[in-house]
Amino acid sequence: MKKFALSCIAICLLLTGCKYDEGPFISLREAETRLVGVWELINVYKNGEIPETVPYAAYKPGTYYTFYFDYLMSVTAIVNNNVRESTQGFWRFLDNEKNLEVQFQLPGESYFYEAQIKRLTMSELRYEFTDDEGNVWRFEMFSRSHY
Repeated sequence: MKKFALSCIAICLLLTGCKYDEGPFISLREAETRLVGVWELINVYKNGEIPETVPYAAYKPGTYYTFYFDYLMSVTAIVNNNVRESTQGFWRFLDNEKNLEVQFQLPGESYFYEAQIKRLTMSELRYEFTDDEGNVWRFEMFSRSHY
């Protein structure tokens, strides 16, 4: 009977364990715990390629995204050779924590998108979203608060 119960538990874990396309397969930490912290945007892709120019300050590598437990967020970016911080930002999980909705403002720019999370660990965050023009953006970030 013990073997049957353990087999059932293992099958349940296998069927529900991989929430994101690129992993992790299973995590003992909640998605919110893994997301909250400071993330540096390292790689940006537009339609699968590295863009020559990036039209928005928040899409540039070196930008910092900070997610807080109370569903607030801030973004720190370089705008015209000056450091700019977002005035107000919010985030939330959607679709059983598979998608991430992000909303914030930098001087002269407003951002709002729903991204599909591809990978979320304590040290890596990867997600993709489609902009209003139909371009698919992929952000790859590394944690600066979880080492």
